[in-house]
Amino acid sequence: MPILRPSFRPLLPFLSLLLTVLLAAPAAHAGGGSGEKDAEVGIETARTTRQIAPGVLLESYDRLEADRWLRIDELDVRLAGSGVRAEYLGGRGPATVADSAARHPAGPGRRVVAAVNGDFFDIRGTGAPLGPGIGAGRLLHAASPGAGRAVGFGADGAGRVLGLTLDGSVTLPGGAVRPLAGFNTALPPAEGFAAYTSDWPADRLPVPGPAVELRDGRVSAVRAAVRGPARRKRPAPGTTLLVAGGTGAASELAALRPGDAVGVTARALAAGGGPLPVGAIGGREALVVAGVPQNHDGEPNDAAAPRTAVGLSRDGRRLRLVTVDGRQRDSGGLTLTALGRMMHRLGAHEALNLDGGGSSTLLAALAGETALTLENSPSDGRPRPVPNGLVLTVPAGPGRAGGYRIDPIGGAARAFPGLTRTLRATPYDPTLGPVTTPTPDQVTTPTPGPDPVPTPGPASAPGPGPASAQARASRPAPGPARAPVPASASAPAPAPGPTPASDSAPASAPVAARAAGGASAVGAAPGHMAGAAAAGTADAGITPAPGITPVPGITPVPGITPVPGITPVPGITPVPGVAPVPGVAPVPGVAPVPGVAPVPGVAPVPGVAPVPGVATGFGAGPARVPAPVFLPVADPASRAVLAPAPAVPPARASAPGPGSLAVAGTVAGAASGGGIRRGAEPVWVVQGGGARIDSGGGLRALRPGRVTVHARRGAARGTLRLDVLGPLVRVRAVPERIGFTEEGESARFVLTGRDAQGAAAVVEPRDVDVEFDRSQWSVADDGLGGFTVTARVPHATGKLRATVRDAASARGAAAVRGAATVRGAASVTAELALGVGLSDLPLADLEDAGRWTGPGAASGAGRPGRGLALTLPADGGSAGATPPVPLPVPDLARSLSLWVNGDGSGTRPAVELADGDGALTTLRGPAVDWTGWREIALPLPAMAERPFAVTRIAATATAGPNPARLLLDTLAARTPPTGSVRTPETPDPVVATAAEVNSRPWRFAVDPPAGRAAAAASARGAGVDFSLTGSTRPAFAHRGVRFLPLDSTHRTLAGGGLVRIKALRTVLAAAAREPGTGAVAVVEPYAPQAVDGKEAALRLRLLAEFRRATGRRAAVITVGAPRFAAGREEGVLLVSTPRTGRTVIGVDGFAAGDWLSVLPAVRAGR
Repeated sequence: MPILRPSFRPLLPFLSLLLTVLLAAPAAHAGGGSGEKDAEVGIETARTTRQIAPGVLLESYDRLEADRWLRIDELDVRLAGSGVRAEYLGGRGPATVADSAARHPAGPGRRVVAAVNGDFFDIRGTGAPLGPGIGAGRLLHAASPGAGRAVGFGADGAGRVLGLTLDGSVTLPGGAVRPLAGFNTALPPAEGFAAYTSDWPADRLPVPGPAVELRDGRVSAVRAAVRGPARRKRPAPGTTLLVAGGTGAASELAALRPGDAVGVTARALAAGGGPLPVGAIGGREALVVAGVPQNHDGEPNDAAAPRTAVGLSRDGRRLRLVTVDGRQRDSGGLTLTALGRMMHRLGAHEALNLDGGGSSTLLAALAGETALTLENSPSDGRPRPVPNGLVLTVPAGPGRAGGYRIDPIGGAARAFPGLTRTLRATPYDPTLGPVTTPTPDQVTTPTPGPDPVPTPGPASAPGPGPASAQARASRPAPGPARAPVPASASAPAPAPGPTPASDSAPASAPVAARAAGGASAVGAAPGHMAGAAAAGTADAGITPAPGITPVPGITPVPGITPVPGITPVPGITPVPGVAPVPGVAPVPGVAPVPGVAPVPGVAPVPGVAPVPGVATGFGAGPARVPAPVFLPVADPASRAVLAPAPAVPPARASAPGPGSLAVAGTVAGAASGGGIRRGAEPVWVVQGGGARIDSGGGLRALRPGRVTVHARRGAARGTLRLDVLGPLVRVRAVPERIGFTEEGESARFVLTGRDAQGAAAVVEPRDVDVEFDRSQWSVADDGLGGFTVTARVPHATGKLRATVRDAASARGAAAVRGAATVRGAASVTAELALGVGLSDLPLADLEDAGRWTGPGAASGAGRPGRGLALTLPADGGSAGATPPVPLPVPDLARSLSLWVNGDGSGTRPAVELADGDGALTTLRGPAVDWTGWREIALPLPAMAERPFAVTRIAATATAGPNPARLLLDTLAARTPPTGSVRTPETPDPVVATAAEVNSRPWRFAVDPPAGRAAAAASARGAGVDFSLTGSTRPAFAHRGVRFLPLDSTHRTLAGGGLVRIKALRTVLAAAAREPGTGAVAVVEPYAPQAVDGKEAALRLRLLAEFRRATGRRAAVITVGAPRFAAGREEGVLLVSTPRTGRTVIGVDGFAAGDWLSVLPAVRAGR
């Protein structure tokens, strides 16, 4: 299975190259919309590049077109000289691309590095591909029917798009030869013979009629027709099943008897001649032919949709495998015509369309990993099983560590002072492949000595400034697989040459192992010595201590009787099975934690004094979270990708009574952590005083600034730059409400913290105390920087309270005393509302159907009372009714329900919705083939942006003998019950008094749009330089500030978003060049239906990047909002002025602190 990375797109680099980004013309990698003539009108909004292997590069980028967002993933493959091969993938029936890639036989000395889905297939039948397929030079299946387009690759690796036909024969007893009309085809031929072998790429055969089995050139059995729903299974190896269609062939087949000699031949022919490829998969539409993009306008498959395509250069030695996400808020997909233009711009001389829609899948390896990572976002919400694909294999590397990829848990290289960021270093060999060969310094017995790895604690080097970190050798840590690589991390460069066998680290006292959630647990893993010495090391070279009998692998300490497998610590009498910690007397069966006195039977948590009978922390108990739950990331600026909640042990807690909360601290961090597998553990060292890092990669941030973390072992190196933000001031759960359908269902949430400037970072479970009712919910660290919560009962509502320990208690000052948790005054909390069990929440009882308007709509008889009647004419068509106002749908609703009194006419009812971005979607019900009342369920789309609102109820029908009439009643939402979340609000420091505003060098006013004329007149003599009322004036500069009024009359995907983002880029580029400009202010009318969340997030990101790259200020001022608000995100000030009254803003574009002081309208009017 793949490791699914959190499908978000990274921020553009924060960059000294900002001006280049802002001024750049639209990139050549432009996508297009449906039927657009010039796709280059769009702009690229984000891009990442990652080297997958020598000769294989992954480019992932986002675009904004006039009418859609696009997300594109592209594998750029050099087939000449790099050893990369493109091969047929699949062959045993539909499976996810990840499963097929994991089973693919790459061959001796080779490994799999990437894969995409392949051919169109019989999705409603056998699941077999419809086109031809060749694997390892052998024809696996022919097209259904006739010739089929394919992309093939020769023995030299070069590819080409070609047509493949079947050339086969059937030799009957007596010598009669008949053409073979089908070979392992998904759709059997209507006339002639077809043969099926063990290469049939599905499980069940599509031929229920009579058949004969052939073995060694003779009939071995005659099979009767299969009746009912049963299907024949795939023939056994060495057996060919011969079937026939049409009268003539069927008669000849029926005449065959066991023992008859029958010969069958089948091979592929390349249309137009030329050598046959070694590997090939089928496709459908030609996108680019001889360097000319093809026009598919008006064809059935030309609607905008998710796409997979393959393109080749003129010489066939440059391959591009591309997926375009579609049918999602973040990516609308492409038409075939637009896809062909895009492939042409990418350099394709020939290009072919592969299966798209929910089948589109692209996987690629991360440096050092064997499993592949899902790179695109499938429109079904999860990868779809498909019958075949293309897989890329490369020569395997030496397996020795050549570098490290460092991944921060939670995906973002940020941390808060006093809190933790767990780092995981994955070694990779010089070809970016997995490390399989330990170097000599990984198997030698370390000599005893002091631990060179700094432990979390106060800074040793006072004073501001960046800090550096390097990693030192530890041992492999147990636990589940590491978190996926953050999309913002750049690709590690392959390290040339083998890794020298050097840089062995001295042994340390018991090393802190790290597991899924990143908290520390002291002690040796099974098979490993606690002091990083390998278990089973001989006692040769050990100098015995006086009076101590040596134990193999144990360096003795005077006065301490050694225990096998336990590295002694001076002054501590060891207990078998318990690794000692200095200053902590061991208790049998309890692994000690520094500074925590153990209690028998209680697993300690760092900084928490245990209470007998009360277990704390993650990582205990045999129970596991049920099957993985795929969840989208809730960041509107990121690509919505899917991440599985891995099976991890739930939290242990005392058993509270009904309705009570579990003891605070029952979820206090994972008991072990990430770290390194495969025997190439790095050395971690922090240089400077900005942060501390422990031997397992647990970095403790100390003060704001940039920290550079290095991992090294021998010549292998890895580097990560991490930003320590300002102190944590607030935190919230994302999402803030979770609803479950039934008991046992799980979901993921993360805690996102912000500093005073609104800069955000994930807060790890190990820094958090969580209170919840254990009788209703279980909570576990998910190993990815977040939590997994599971419903334990079928019906309940409740809340979870998460408290981030302040810097002091995070270092060990918190304690659990009985049922209460003692915390510092600086604690920051967040709440999560929970609910399980579905209930119907009426949206409309339709008693007011007379107020609904639309063709064919009228009030009618309900169930009981009044309802809505929709009447359709006999010649078919549609009818619909629009409510007086849109009907809001609860955020957590899973489906809608509607009562329908059917007439058996086959009419299909439907409910039309507007999503959170204003896009329309339709929920179509079943054809009404019944009479009387029946309730139908309409599932809500998982990938659309919430909240929804019902805008219309409709019905469609085909022509029939009589008019159709449906009676409808009670539209309801089926939703889990949850309560509200308390979100504390604190005024932002920019909210000021009149005196503070007047103390600024100059002022301007913001007036409601309705008072435009009066505002202009009153601005003179009112102590303000000018008044803003929205987007009525062009961009201008005033006393060191550039103002950009934006027009919000056009929706984001109606061209408005593209115009606004281009205007913003232009202004930011000009402001960055001007030494007299200290700040940029974007002014926009309040228009939530016009500006979608993705555009707003992109705008904020561009402003934040401008601020970081130039050191200048930025703000967004929204005019005419429902109420006043002020805050900030990523250092960008956000001010919303109300619909009534005047807001006065004082300005100093070059101030050392905040550059705005805002006097709200209420205060201004006093």
